Amino acid sequence: MKVSFREVPAKRSIKIDCGNCGKPLKRIIKEFQTINPFNKTLDGRIKTADDIYRELPGMLDRAEARMREKGVICRGCEA
Repeated sequence: MKVSFREVPAKRSIKIDCGNCGKPLKRIIKEFQTINPFNKTLDGRIKTADDIYRELPGMLDRAEARMREKGVICRGCEA
C-alpha cells in the first residue's frame, strides 16, 4: 500500500560566486515538508500548512548558509 502526503514546498534563487574562478552563478534552493501524522509541532499536534510555511524561510536560510559554506564550482571549472 502506497500513501502519498501533501508537500508544502518553498524555493529561493541565490547568486553565488564560483569557488574556483569567481564567476557569478545563480542557484535555486528547494526545501519542503509534508503534511503527515509524523510531522508534529512541539506540543504534539500535526503541523498544518500554515505551520510549515512559517518554518520554511528558516529552512531556506540554513540551506543557503550550508551552500555558501560548502562552496559551488561552475561547470567550466569541473571539467
